[in-house]
Amino acid sequence: MPPKCLEYIVILCFERRYPKQNNVETNTTAYTTKDVNKFINNVLESSTITKEASFRLKISDATTPQLCGLIVSFTDSPAYGLDKEWSLLLKPLIGKPKHHVKNSSGFASPVIHELLQTDEIMVSFDVVSLFTQVPIHFELNIAKQRLQSDSELSLRTGLSTTDLIKGLEIFLNSTNFMFRGKHYKQVFGTAMGSPVSVVANLVMENIETRALETFVDPPRLWKRCVDGTFVIMKRSKLSEFLTHVNTIESSIQFTMEKEKGCQPFLDVLIKRSPSGHLLSAACCKPTHSDRYLNFRSEHPIQHKQTVVNTLLERAKKLLSTVQT
Repeated sequence: MPPKCLEYIVILCFERRYPKQNNVETNTTAYTTKDVNKFINNVLESSTITKEASFRLKISDATTPQLCGLIVSFTDSPAYGLDKEWSLLLKPLIGKPKHHVKNSSGFASPVIHELLQTDEIMVSFDVVSLFTQVPIHFELNIAKQRLQSDSELSLRTGLSTTDLIKGLEIFLNSTNFMFRGKHYKQVFGTAMGSPVSVVANLVMENIETRALETFVDPPRLWKRCVDGTFVIMKRSKLSEFLTHVNTIESSIQFTMEKEKGCQPFLDVLIKRSPSGHLLSAACCKPTHSDRYLNFRSEHPIQHKQTVVNTLLERAKKLLSTVQT
């Protein structure tokens, strides 16, 4: 596709989704900076953070976030310091459910020991535009519940749950950005490119837990990484389960993709053998360019060797040895 056509498509998508913001750049940034500084000063006065920490959380000479491709860069935005700090405090909450997948090798190792029955099928249920579809009030409620039930929170920070939710609310609502010299504001969902978008993971954990616990005949295997899933369930229950999971949260909608003898997930391809055993192998998306470091480039030889070693280790970890 010609670059000019792609540019027009990007402009059209964003002008339909994001209404133009009336405030000029200096006022928009100034308002957010004022809210952030007021919040930091309040928690500083209550002695829940140190003066050194307050300097780290404040961004001097803050700028309006810029759209880079389809992602908004929040580096140097008024709430970026809070954003990074809060993401570190929230990350330990992620991955508690058994369905969570951390990486490809952690997914492939247990899955290849599964044996598909004749009435079962591999399928994926993927969320349509997760980050931009999650309601902020929903994110705040889930984050509050998880923080209140976290027995180790006091070991990570002196901030209360109330303070953490207040800070979270500030930068979840700080979604203004610039694109081609015009101002926009994301009016719904989590901003893509923000460090605290990890909150979307908490939302997915909540939705999948409710969906699986309230379905009469849930999938035998459900593995998820962010907004993508790998599922093994009965063929006869596919349509019913898709309808069910799409009623859990109206703004979060799933699509379904059935296997065609194999099913990709992350960078792993899971194949069904004639005996029903599952085989795994490394795979790439159709858009993968197969471009790595040019061996004749000026990069250090150690970098070039690391590329080869990484690809070999990846193949070893993801290639199954199950006999069929």
